[in-house]
Amino acid sequence: MKSRLIVGFNEMKQTEYNSQLALKIRMGKEALEYASEFVSIEDVDLFLDDMQSVFNKLFMEQTANEFSSRVLLEKRLEMVGFFAHKLGAYQSQYESIQIELDKDLTPTDKVDFNIYLLGDEAIRIYKAKQTFLDALYEYEGQGGKFQPAMVQRALPMQFNYDYTNAKLTPTK
Repeated sequence: MKSRLIVGFNEMKQTEYNSQLALKIRMGKEALEYASEFVSIEDVDLFLDDMQSVFNKLFMEQTANEFSSRVLLEKRLEMVGFFAHKLGAYQSQYESIQIELDKDLTPTDKVDFNIYLLGDEAIRIYKAKQTFLDALYEYEGQGGKFQPAMVQRALPMQFNYDYTNAKLTPTK
């Protein structure tokens, strides 16, 4: 396996993931709540895999004695005030988000938002750049002065300026 080194963290990707996760959980919960007003759902995993088909099957089974066999499913749903398009919208939104959830609506996979540098040579060069910057900032801590922009000009494409931390960082 290739060597790898964590050189950063992708906060934007984590924020996007968390918002998508929250939306998927909300869609799953709302779909369960809505469907549960009309049928009893025992297997949540099965329901979340195919909401409309599972609901239709459960509805037909649980209301078999309440309607004539000649009354179509759509008419039965209409008679009890169920809106199939609403459940369809929940299902569509739920399935459009590519995060796997279990029956408790928690993610099944752990997502890594670290940014990695791969390869022994790239890691060696990155560490050398970091050692140079550490020495430069130690020099500054001892009272010395330097301008980050001048370092960037003197060593092009080797360092980026991190505005959030007000420091130079090695390029990857």
